[in-house]
Amino acid sequence: ASCPEHLAGVTHHDSRVLSGALWQAATELGKDGTAPLLAAIRDAAPTASDSLEALADAIGSALDRQSPKASATWRSIVETRGLRQCRTPIPLGRAKAFHSRAGRFFIPGRATFSRRATLWAPPTPPASVASSFAFKAQVTSTKPLTISTRVAKRAPLSVRWRFLDASGAVVTSGTTALQHGPTSRATLTPPTGAASLTFRFEHTAVDGISLDTVALTQR
Repeated sequence: ASCPEHLAGVTHHDSRVLSGALWQAATELGKDGTAPLLAAIRDAAPTASDSLEALADAIGSALDRQSPKASATWRSIVETRGLRQCRTPIPLGRAKAFHSRAGRFFIPGRATFSRRATLWAPPTPPASVASSFAFKAQVTSTKPLTISTRVAKRAPLSVRWRFLDASGAVVTSGTTALQHGPTSRATLTPPTGAASLTFRFEHTAVDGISLDTVALTQR
């Protein structure tokens, strides 16, 4: 498993990215290299934040002091598995869909979200919690774009979006409610000068909401 494409927004599923990296490191280092790896995990875990990036870097720093060889192996695995890219937007091309390996990805609700999963939450009610995922797509024309997804249950769902120019500056932004149906969808028209679109889903369901297959299409 690797970041960000194998994340699902579910703690036990997403932990496979880190546990898989640790298992690969233990396997490649062999019996003699496992001891410094375990010591590095012990030293790093109490002080690292809840982000995979910070924990991976903390383990690497601890290995630097104990075993340069093990450190080099670990840092190579970190790069291969994208552990520093777990918060990187997942690129979506036109007519290209994203589907998590878990079958669905879960947007935590107010009662269940963690600091890691909360990317945006307004200070006043109703508190809409954003998904753990930010999606990004290149924009090459002003033809309308349609964002669509299947929702596991009927719940108010909206998409917060931003069109950016080539320098990354915001051209226009807003929030659009998705139309409910077998597939929930929202259509956006890129403004002149837009080079990319970023978006994330928001909802107000207390117990969270599951989405399946996000697609971005252009007419």
